[in-house]
Amino acid sequence: MKDEKIKVKGYAKYDRDISPDTFTSVGQCILKSIRTNDFTNSGTCMVKGSCTTMLLKNLGSATLQRLVADQVQSSGSLQVKEYVRAKSFQAKGHVTIKEELEAQFIDLTMTTANYIRRMSGAKEITVRSHAISYLNFFGFGRKCLRSERIEGEAVHLEHTIADVVIGESIFIGKGCDIKEVHYIKTLDIHPESTVGSTYRMEENKNENCL
Repeated sequence: MKDEKIKVKGYAKYDRDISPDTFTSVGQCILKSIRTNDFTNSGTCMVKGSCTTMLLKNLGSATLQRLVADQVQSSGSLQVKEYVRAKSFQAKGHVTIKEELEAQFIDLTMTTANYIRRMSGAKEITVRSHAISYLNFFGFGRKCLRSERIEGEAVHLEHTIADVVIGESIFIGKGCDIKEVHYIKTLDIHPESTVGSTYRMEENKNENCL
């Protein structure tokens, strides 16, 4: 059965797979799995299975098992227990992805501590810290990203702690602590950041550098 439009204002729980054209939650909801064109959450939402959508807008707190989307726009708290596959991923706030974020364009503005185990498949990756963070006034965590592996073509990082960063053109901005950097064309490192080892790669060896 197909639901044309679902809007949750109070509390709702769906124990079946749902596939509305649009889904909006301004309350609290628990979903088994969902396939939709437009997913908007302004409240507290949990998806126990897969969330597949053209556009995901998260203004509240969303906890998902796995997410597949064309566009992701999050300005609240987004936690994904497995992976995210997207064309465009833009987040401002808190993000935790326990396995992998794979997207063509990644733009992350942090207001608190973030964790993404792996970032890959990107033409552009931008990670920066928000100038003013309400949470940090109360000492609830340093504004930084922790990651094991970050890989893209053009990579711009600030306040990032990572094991390995791989790319064609890489800018390591302020507040970074990177163990290894593998690059092809250019590498710039901010004097206030720490990089353990750097490796210049030949272009045709990019895919097999590690």
